[in-house]
Amino acid sequence: MNALFQKLLRRTEAAWRNAPRPWNDEESWRTRRNNVDAIRAILALLVIWFHGPILLGVDSDSPIAPAFAQEPLEQIHFVGFRVLCFFWLSGFLLARSWDRAPRVVPFVGRRIARLYPAFLVCAGLCLLVLFAVTPNATLPGWRTVWRYLITLRLPEAIGVFPHNDIAHTLNGSLWTLLYEAWCCVALVILGTFGVLRRGKPLVVLLCGVWLLYVFQWFGVTPFPLPGESFQTWILFGAADAYPPLLTCFLSGVAFHRYRDRIPWHPALFATSLGGLFLAISVGVTGPAIPVFGVYCLAYLAFHPRRLFPNWLSGWGSLSYGIFLYSYPIQQLWIHYTGDNLTADSLFLVTIPPVLLLAYLSYRWIENPIDRWQKQQNRKRTGGAASAQRAALPPQLQVGVRQGP
Repeated sequence: MNALFQKLLRRTEAAWRNAPRPWNDEESWRTRRNNVDAIRAILALLVIWFHGPILLGVDSDSPIAPAFAQEPLEQIHFVGFRVLCFFWLSGFLLARSWDRAPRVVPFVGRRIARLYPAFLVCAGLCLLVLFAVTPNATLPGWRTVWRYLITLRLPEAIGVFPHNDIAHTLNGSLWTLLYEAWCCVALVILGTFGVLRRGKPLVVLLCGVWLLYVFQWFGVTPFPLPGESFQTWILFGAADAYPPLLTCFLSGVAFHRYRDRIPWHPALFATSLGGLFLAISVGVTGPAIPVFGVYCLAYLAFHPRRLFPNWLSGWGSLSYGIFLYSYPIQQLWIHYTGDNLTADSLFLVTIPPVLLLAYLSYRWIENPIDRWQKQQNRKRTGGAASAQRAALPPQLQVGVRQGP
């Protein structure tokens, strides 16, 4: 029996050691031979799907909704599987971006250029819609409006969509942007102090935040925290949102840090999937997502085969625009049709205008800014390389013609 166990252990170790690690394959990233873009598109479309029943004021008939409803937080948004998966993917991709260019100013500049321009255009369009649809709607003072915009949110507008089930709300999807921004700040701090390189302190931090989330799940932690006010909420958001979101974000960062050690294996996927469904059945969905759910997501995102149609992967570039415009489009449909839409029909009629606006946002705002950033980066890189070559002795300067 002991010999059989040792043999099984050796085979398991060999399978673990020889298993592929596609998330560490630069060729896969360069050729986009993965399902990351398709996963991004699916998560963005799930925003539309899950918001439909909420905006219509009906209960979701999703089979996992009862498990999510056991989350101690009052807001159903905080427990959405899509949101936690998005934060894991964001943590992984941002850690990769920092690893490739660990400089604070360029990294922060890229994040600002990624988030703010498209957001500000969306906010401007939402305000135009506000006064076009309900001219009598009122906003708080412009100073308050600017504070909301700086923190990547829109204020409530009294009188807008007054007959909708979710009244006075222009764009309720934007609440996650502030938390993502602060997660980016945390990543920069961890990277600057070398926590990302050492790894073990990162794992300790991740475990600590995850335990805080577990305590929160069972109602042990004292949220809201003492001293929370409207002023702190404007700047930082609600404290009770950070344990789940930061846990999944740091899980993505840690996954990237140990990407060369984590194998891609069907057995691990099956185990993680089983653990996730077991957690759903016993009502501990939230804490199980950073443990089991994220591996399922990574397994599918980096599967060596294309699991989704090419057109869906193409929508990955539109994911930010889909996220920005889906909520106000859904509110407009409900405003003009009343209760004549079901959750399914609202999803179907929302997709075409949202895809159009997302494409225009990508075509005219996001992609030009991205190209400009890459051009500036090439100029800086080329200038630095030229300066380094000029500092070398003539006989060592590569590419410089010597002699007559």
